[in-house]
Amino acid sequence: MTRNASSGFLTWLIKTQIVPATRLHTKKKSVDIICCKWYIEDMISETDKTIIADLARKYGASQILLFGSAISKDNFNDIDLGVKGIDPKLFFRFYGDLLLAISKPVDLIDLDMENPFIDLVRQEGVQIYG
Repeated sequence: MTRNASSGFLTWLIKTQIVPATRLHTKKKSVDIICCKWYIEDMISETDKTIIADLARKYGASQILLFGSAISKDNFNDIDLGVKGIDPKLFFRFYGDLLLAISKPVDLIDLDMENPFIDLVRQEGVQIYG
């Protein structure tokens, strides 16, 4: 598995040891890391991942990124997602379907917009669909 990461994110991953055997690439270097194996597989439940993927297909999303506490904690209260490619007219319908279907509250951002926070999510989020 290969994953792009900013150097700050790379440092955080190493310190918290939540990345499986993988090669992380920053703009300056590549680093092999062997840590806990649950990183992507167990961040959110398989059921939630399936529901998210099914709804993403239904609404025509091209990409879903997971970010926030769900990628850094065993015990997280909500699921933070970024979505790309959904028609703006359908964004809140997609959001509502997610809220009703998955096991935890959802925060959803539109990755088709441009601002520094969304740039950070694109850099450090984990792709779970697309």
